[in-house]
Amino acid sequence: MNTEVNDKTTVTKAQIIDVVHQELQSTNREVTKRESAELVECVFRTLKSEIRSLRDQLDNESEKFEADASIKPERRLKISGFGNFIIRYKRSRPGRNPQNNKKITISSRYVLTFKPSAVLKKAINDADQ
Repeated sequence: MNTEVNDKTTVTKAQIIDVVHQELQSTNREVTKRESAELVECVFRTLKSEIRSLRDQLDNESEKFEADASIKPERRLKISGFGNFIIRYKRSRPGRNPQNNKKITISSRYVLTFKPSAVLKKAINDADQ
């Protein structure tokens, strides 16, 4: 994929749409820019929906997690050849305010991380191929 977004640290959705549109056009497909945008939006919507579904699963089990500290509260969304989105439930815990050293309670929350697959790591390291 030859595009100007390769050397930037931030990629906009509009740039992704442009790349998808160019790629589809290069395969002699009659696709409008609007259809490319709908395709990209559909992919992002699907990812968000799946991640929310995983969060809801964790939410339904949060009481169990709070009661048993040995349970690892996380769910994974695997995209084969790309990587895993991992959503974790972080229990509430004691902490301290570094400005005044007072004890506080850090509220429970969800954390989303991404772990690239071996295929993606290989693609990054073997840029020639």
